[in-house]
Amino acid sequence: MSLANIIKIAKGDEEERVGISLKVPMSIKTKLEEFSKENNVSTNALINAMIVNGFGDTPVDKELFLELNSLEKSLNSFLLPEEKGGEIFMGYSCNPGAVDNYSELLESTIIRIKALRKILI
Repeated sequence: MSLANIIKIAKGDEEERVGISLKVPMSIKTKLEEFSKENNVSTNALINAMIVNGFGDTPVDKELFLELNSLEKSLNSFLLPEEKGGEIFMGYSCNPGAVDNYSELLESTIIRIKALRKILI
């Protein structure tokens, strides 16, 4: 998940808090404090959001992962192993004729998949 999404989580975090002890290197503490200040969130909220993000349980993550799964399944219906004579399109080996008949759909699907992977990974 991107840092922008972590900031969204941090700003929306209103759940009751309990104390824990956490020791981090001074350099990490400094980076956390600077980043928190730049983004107008508390360091505590930022750390909480990063932990939530680490579990991958945010609604945004689930929706994006579902969309990514759906797009990849759709793309897979057009794919063919390269060794079986697939036509290469945007780095993917496609069934013969798929590029001619579905190039716009393939292109938009591949672009969206790459964008989602960038956000989620």
